[in-house]
Amino acid sequence: MRLLLDVHIGLSMTHALQAAGHDVVRAGSDFGLWSDVRLLAWACDQKRVLITEDSDFSDLVFVDGHPAPPAIVYLRSGARALPDLRGTVCEVLALDRLLAHIVVIGPTSVRYRPFPGTSENHVRRTAVRL
Repeated sequence: MRLLLDVHIGLSMTHALQAAGHDVVRAGSDFGLWSDVRLLAWACDQKRVLITEDSDFSDLVFVDGHPAPPAIVYLRSGARALPDLRGTVCEVLALDRLLAHIVVIGPTSVRYRPFPGTSENHVRRTAVRL
């Protein structure tokens, strides 16, 4: 899968995703100080799933109406817990279900919320306990 990792996603997650066979671009090393709007637009243009710890991306899509990339994976657990989430992130990326959704991965659950305007928008938000 083609991925864009936001600036706060560390090297351990990067290496785990690359080892799983994903095509990874890191915003921090490849784009410097691009704004969230510019990163979101690039992810859309390049058809890359965005992985972030920044809730601003969901606001850009759900509130401000910016076009969405194939998916957004939002890690809510904080930087210290990221190494524990590597396996969960790889499992989520292996599912077609993530497409056209924001997937919120927390310390104890994974939630899927469809993007505005998708055919699944009528589906209730779902959560899976870890």
